[in-house]
Amino acid sequence: MAVIDVYENQAKLGTPASRTSGVHPDMGGQMALARANANLTNTMVEGGQKLYEQIAIADVMKANNDYNMQMSRLQNELLQNKEENARDNLTKYEEGRKKIINGIMQKGPATLRGVLGSKAFYNTVERDWTGQRAQMERYTMGEMEKYQDTQLNNQYKLALKDVAVNWHNNDDLDAVMRRGDFMTAARYANYGQEKIAEASNKWKAAVAETAAQAAINSDSSEGWTRGGEILQAYGYLMDPQKRIQYDKIISAREKSNNQLNTFAGIYAKYGSDINGGVQALLSTQTGTADIAKGLAFAQGEEGKAWGSNQCANFVKKYIQTAGGDYDVASSLADGTYLNAERKGLTFSDRKQLRDGDIVYWQVDGSKYATSDNPDDVHSDTKAYKGITHVGIYNAKTGKVIQSGEHGVSELALDAAGYHTVGYSHIGGRAMDATEREELKKGYMQYALQQVQQKRTSTNLMVERASDEMFAAYNNGIRDPAYFENMAKQIAGNDYSAYKTLHAVAKSFTSSGVHKLTVGEAMEIEDAIDKGGLSQDELIQKLSDAGCSTETIMKYVHMNKQAAKAAARGEGKASFDWDSVMEAFYSKMGGRNKVPEAWRPGLKRYAKRAINEYIAKENRTPTVDWVMDIMEQGLVKGVGGVTVEGEHFWNSDISYNMAQLGNHDIYHISNADDGYVNVWFYGNAQPVRMSKAAFKQTMGD
Repeated sequence: MAVIDVYENQAKLGTPASRTSGVHPDMGGQMALARANANLTNTMVEGGQKLYEQIAIADVMKANNDYNMQMSRLQNELLQNKEENARDNLTKYEEGRKKIINGIMQKGPATLRGVLGSKAFYNTVERDWTGQRAQMERYTMGEMEKYQDTQLNNQYKLALKDVAVNWHNNDDLDAVMRRGDFMTAARYANYGQEKIAEASNKWKAAVAETAAQAAINSDSSEGWTRGGEILQAYGYLMDPQKRIQYDKIISAREKSNNQLNTFAGIYAKYGSDINGGVQALLSTQTGTADIAKGLAFAQGEEGKAWGSNQCANFVKKYIQTAGGDYDVASSLADGTYLNAERKGLTFSDRKQLRDGDIVYWQVDGSKYATSDNPDDVHSDTKAYKGITHVGIYNAKTGKVIQSGEHGVSELALDAAGYHTVGYSHIGGRAMDATEREELKKGYMQYALQQVQQKRTSTNLMVERASDEMFAAYNNGIRDPAYFENMAKQIAGNDYSAYKTLHAVAKSFTSSGVHKLTVGEAMEIEDAIDKGGLSQDELIQKLSDAGCSTETIMKYVHMNKQAAKAAARGEGKASFDWDSVMEAFYSKMGGRNKVPEAWRPGLKRYAKRAINEYIAKENRTPTVDWVMDIMEQGLVKGVGGVTVEGEHFWNSDISYNMAQLGNHDIYHISNADDGYVNVWFYGNAQPVRMSKAAFKQTMGD
């Protein structure tokens, strides 16, 4: 073991170790420790930084999610705004976004407001903003487009409402079209002339079609004529299919109206003599047009202004007046030619021209291109055979009567700018058997309708007169002159009505005492139930029978109620009683099983049972059910009634319901000794009668 000399070592203090000792200090451990400490510090700093970054990233992600959710809600709210309400959408979207971002930044964690967090957040939200804003901008612009369209369409609708009322002249229509053109040009100013022209044409077509439809719907000859004028003047603007559709409707209605006018003339002469009217009508269908009559009309129109583009309508009226084939007529010049062509009435050789034929021209400067396709009568750019003008040949002058821009005048066949395309006759062929039968049925239907209308009118007049006269009668007035004067006042200048009311007045001044038998009453009631009696016929019938005023008014009121019920669809059930009775006779084994004297009462009993059944079941009984009821009505003492004798030596008498019905009785019952209660038809309360009196009533 080595010994250290302390003194020696002390003596060397202050001397560099390298000189005093051969030992060199080893500093490696301290440096390693220092390096380790430094590394640890760096690791801790880096870890803290990474942790901060992770936290910041999480906060940014959370903030971004919050931003997206709030922006989505804002967007959905703004997308609910339509048209005018979407006007400020883009501004609201931008301002709302700013509020959302500021709110998130203020309420979010500190990391979000740091350099790293704020930069990351703004980068994220800005990345999608351009697309979001562009989307909202497109939506807003789209809604503004819709809004402008809505405003324009509203203006269109108001204008078309005006057209639907004021369709009577072209000046009004032209003014509406000009106003629409101005609005259309303002709406589509940024779209170019092509778009403006397209929209303007649609607008003008709508005006023309609305006016034509309104004219047609007026359901008058004036309206149909005006409809044809509109087609002539504005047809080129319309949808081709609609134009030809309107033309067909107008022609069909004018043809129908002409027929009705013919019917009215025949009916005015023949009235309720329908067969006589039919024969007179058919005799007029000669199949030959009266050219002289037609030309007289055309010449009489010379100098008159029919308006622009009215040539075809002028020719249509000529064909109608002359009695030509109305199926040739059209509101279109080329349409007239096509119809004539299909009828085999056209020709091209001028040498065949005769008085009253139709001349067709192609006119220089026309906007319509020539076409050989018949379908192009529907076109708004082409005309069949190039025909744009039409007129009526006058053989006496060798010229053509036509309606032009300056009115109706005669024009040379080869006038400057007018090129003849062809010619046609106006027809006037005779009807075939089927057409004659249709015409016959049409007139019969018209005449029957007129008869019914007259009957309804007469019924109302008679009801009024009879009610007023009956009120006077109940007040004790019996003066014939009083009732006669009432008839004259109510009838006025209508002599036919006066004759009817004179009979009504007479029934109140010559009142009879005749009591209708059950058979007579059943006949009248059946006619009332079937609607077969007018009030004047009913009054005349009862008056002739000598019935009392009270009886007449009873049935007048019954007839009135039956008519009202029938109008409401509530008429009584009607049976073919002849058929029912025949079936009943067969069921009972022959007619002799049902005494003729019982038959009216049996029918009355059955009708009452039927009405009670309907009231209870709300339906009509079957014929078998009715026959069962009638069979019961023939049984004495079971389906009928037994009246005991007044004394023990008097025999009981049995009645059936048919026998009771023959005397206007529908029920009896015993009262006190020697009396019965009797219910008569039409009375709710019974009449107390002695049995002797009752038997006398029954004829026993």
